[in-house]
Amino acid sequence: MNDQVLPLPLPSRISWILRGILLLFALTVMSCPAPAGTEYRKTVTVNGVERAYLLYVPDNVASRPAVIFSFHGLGGTKEQQARMTDFNSHADASGFLVITPDGISKAWDVQNIDPAVNKDVLFVQKMLDVESANYHIDPARVFATGFSMGAYFTHLLAKSLFPKIAAIAPHSGGLGILAVLGINAARKYPALIIHGDADRIVPVQQGRQARDMYIAEGHPTRYIEVKGLGHSWAHVIHITDTIVDFFLNKTTGVDHTAPASPVNLTVFPNPIDRSNSFLSASLRLKTLASRKAGLHISDMTGRSTTVRKSLDLRPGENTIRIPVHTLPPGAYIISVVTRDGLASRTFFVF
Repeated sequence: MNDQVLPLPLPSRISWILRGILLLFALTVMSCPAPAGTEYRKTVTVNGVERAYLLYVPDNVASRPAVIFSFHGLGGTKEQQARMTDFNSHADASGFLVITPDGISKAWDVQNIDPAVNKDVLFVQKMLDVESANYHIDPARVFATGFSMGAYFTHLLAKSLFPKIAAIAPHSGGLGILAVLGINAARKYPALIIHGDADRIVPVQQGRQARDMYIAEGHPTRYIEVKGLGHSWAHVIHITDTIVDFFLNKTTGVDHTAPASPVNLTVFPNPIDRSNSFLSASLRLKTLASRKAGLHISDMTGRSTTVRKSLDLRPGENTIRIPVHTLPPGAYIISVVTRDGLASRTFFVF
């Protein structure tokens, strides 16, 4: 009699398949670490307005923990910022708190440098007061970082909330109004500035300008320019690791040297009084060689305006009239892009 191997009946085969799936699921769950902390959804009231934020508390929170404030970009949310940056997993390892707030209408006040008036600076102060009472935050280890518009706000916050911010790490955002007024901080807090050289929303020149101004004003400064990075978080170089190390260990230095721009530009008058400027202003561009360029103007949140021009630049100085009658009062960035570089400046219209 020949031995014969018969297939399992269909119900038996399904049973074994299900057992395999359940075993695989069990092994997967066992291999994934359980959350090591708690993320709380919290609110505070500032000048009659309820404001929301996420607070992450690791299970091993220190008795006097550091805290990292993390600010989202224009149109972003606290949830998106928390997931994108993943400071929470680093908090698990080091015992610090993470506070990730929501801006009003998904934006931050990047214009008002008066801490008694700026609604978002007051919001940060209130969150810090509340959580310091709850967790005894170390006042010497309060840090701030932000992406895009959150980076603009980070610059402003550190100056406005002196001396409570110990160090900052703005990512993909410029100085904004401080580019004209100067930082002029009473204490020279460390700054880590991160920018991608392929950023077309907030030009990399804004990061370089911030680097140069912090260095000129005596701040311990570290600058990281990521080759090929657009307007996004620098996961490719594990930038969250670098920011946490910078905050906790105050490492400084320059990681990448940025090339000089092939075009030098000046806006005049600056600021621009529309009533006395015949609805236009002038742009002086100096270049060593003939080159084609594109000009555009964006507001301080990175949104493009209707002002765009194609340019044919000659060697030497070029003077170009730019219309401002369509621009409401405020701060703007004018950028000139060539094949081999970019230059930009901040100017004001009133």
